Amino acid sequence: MERKTTLLLTTGFAVGLLSGLFISFKRTEAQHIKTEYYLEMKPNNVLIEDVHGNFITCPYDKISETLIKDNL
Repeated sequence: MERKTTLLLTTGFAVGLLSGLFISFKRTEAQHIKTEYYLEMKPNNVLIEDVHGNFITCPYDKISETLIKDNL
């Protein structure tokens, strides 16, 4: 009986170890996202700084328009 228990525990451990290795090989790594803008929220507007050090000020409701215009 003791031999069967030891064999069962060893087999279970080996299966768990191999399945963990298989899952870790399939895992994808996170990709780094390159930052283009830094946003600073002010009480009435937003201060946008790009990676080159340029500053743009705009109201909250015009953020997307300002960033699209800046990218062109």
